Order: sequence, then C-alpha cells, then structure tokens
Amino acid sequence: MSSRLKTLAGEPATEEQPSVPGLPDLVADVHSMMSEQKRRNDEEGMMGQRVDSLLKMMGDERERMAGQQSSKLF
Repeated sequence: MSSRLKTLAGEPATEEQPSVPGLPDLVADVHSMMSEQKRRNDEEGMMGQRVDSLLKMMGDERERMAGQQSSKLF
C-alpha cells in the first residue's frame, strides 16, 4: 500500500515542476484512516474471540446441566 500511495503522490517537487498542493495531506489522511481501521479491526477481533469463548462456556454449562437433570430422572 505504501508504494501505491507514493505512486499517487508522484515524484518530489522540483523547481521546474512543483508538487500538487494538498496531495501530501491526502496521503497523510489516507494513512491515518488505514491505521485507525486496523486498530479497530484488531480490537473487534479480540472482542469477537471473547464472545465466542463466552458462548462456548454457556453451551458447555447447558450440556452439563442437561446431563445432571437426565441422571436424576433415572
């Protein structure tokens, strides 16, 4: 992605050919947005793992309780 952004930004400015105004800001904004998205994805991934773990524990507990109830019937 970094090389693609550098391609978008173009070559460094020279006296003959100045850089496009605002383009470095655009590249910085895109980088910032991508970093924030990665951080959110990482946090949501950890939260998803915790929810999955909790659901598994609840399912295991439900099976254990069902097993205890069925053994009381006999």
